[in-house]
Amino acid sequence: MNNKKEDDNLSVVKIEGFENSRQLGRILSHEGAIQILSALQEKPKIYTELEAELGLPSSTFERGLRDLRNNAHIIRKSSVVVGNRDTKQYVLEPVGKEIIRVINSYERAVSLPKPQQKLLNVEKTKG
Repeated sequence: MNNKKEDDNLSVVKIEGFENSRQLGRILSHEGAIQILSALQEKPKIYTELEAELGLPSSTFERGLRDLRNNAHIIRKSSVVVGNRDTKQYVLEPVGKEIIRVINSYERAVSLPKPQQKLLNVEKTKG
């Protein structure tokens, strides 16, 4: 009987983890989300710099920033002084850097012909 109760608790943890991943997938699937992450991978940027670089529609851009910051916690705002004024910049969190690394790795892998993709997977499992 005790094992059943432990199994039930483990199931709850697994479901919660899946829900977080589902939410992340939903957020990353929104137009502009991956572009925002990619633009922040080199260095933090202020709102106007990021907006001009991406050229996304205003509502798409603002939704992407809000979701990545408030719902996924992949980026954050931090204070910075530009010229003589205080402003906010967007910074990629460590988990955001890891997500971009995975996305870049995936893009490289799927751009290879199928036989090379299989070889790449075999090499990764050996090391």
